[in-house]
Amino acid sequence: MNIYLVRHGETDWNKKKILMGRADVPLNADGISQAETTAKKLANVDFDVCFCSPQLRARKTAKIICEERKIEIIKDDLLMETDAGDYSGKNLDEIDWDAYVKDPSVESGKHVMSRALAFMDKLDNLVADNVLIVSHSGLIKNLSFILRGGKPEDYSWDNQPNISNAEIIKIEWKK
Repeated sequence: MNIYLVRHGETDWNKKKILMGRADVPLNADGISQAETTAKKLANVDFDVCFCSPQLRARKTAKIICEERKIEIIKDDLLMETDAGDYSGKNLDEIDWDAYVKDPSVESGKHVMSRALAFMDKLDNLVADNVLIVSHSGLIKNLSFILRGGKPEDYSWDNQPNISNAEIIKIEWKK
């Protein structure tokens, strides 16, 4: 099964380096253009299904990519961005990251991984050749790690590559 992980296009908050978390921020003009470019790059891929986060920025990116396709876009809460709690709306450069990871209002890395694993259970039962997943950097990092054979207990956010807006990560996954 070929898995195509795509991060949503850019938002004004991305541009201003503001932490979104679960805030439902729309794509900006550049984000729409990025999604259109991603759609062109994926034009020759015959997707069987598209899963996406229910958050507006991911839904719009998925809609643009799938616009010319006759496939259902399935919204799945497991694909939502990490809940940044009280830190949502704060500038990334001003966040005390040591305090962030200890803050009870913030979704733990362990919980994000558990959502990724629960979503993997759905993929495990899916019969498909090409699957499109449109989500957010936090969850994509977890999914990519697992799909490449990583063990959840070995996951570290710090050791994962950054994922640009509308970036495509293709992984050939053998169940």
